[in-house]
Amino acid sequence: MRNASALVVLALATPAAAESHVGGGYVMGRPVAGRAGGADHALAFHVDTVVRDEIDVGVTIEGGYTPGNADESLKRFAVMPGVGFRGAVGELLVRADVLVGWQVVDGRTHLAGLPVTGTETRCVRAELTIGVDAPLSGSFALRARAGLAVDAIYPVNVDGMTRLAPLIEIAVMARL
Repeated sequence: MRNASALVVLALATPAAAESHVGGGYVMGRPVAGRAGGADHALAFHVDTVVRDEIDVGVTIEGGYTPGNADESLKRFAVMPGVGFRGAVGELLVRADVLVGWQVVDGRTHLAGLPVTGTETRCVRAELTIGVDAPLSGSFALRARAGLAVDAIYPVNVDGMTRLAPLIEIAVMARL
């Protein structure tokens, strides 16, 4: 009977006609670490559910790669829960998103001026963006976001680092 009461609480907390979205996109930004320059290229997968007319919650998963050069090359994987604040302007949905989560980084780079190689799991990624969803058809929308990414790496053997960098994303979202 304990499980039945949990289901009732969940049913009361979730609107009966909650609108959910799923989608994928391409994210480009500055590398999460290092000094070689270039760009971080990532694929993003988004899932979100509207909890109020102006608020949605969800999760974003990103897998990224910074080609770098012979001395620096990084791969990253991030899982970021988030909240989106949204409002309609005509047919467009204007939004501000806040995502904060865990990230793992693997490869070769420089931290605190020292060359480092390997996998680091003590990392955080946050994205603060503004954007717009433009309808493509009945169930699909084009999402464009731009803003700032905050990447923090906290290794055990060298000083950690935090980097603030611009990012842009183009995604296609589908209403479920």
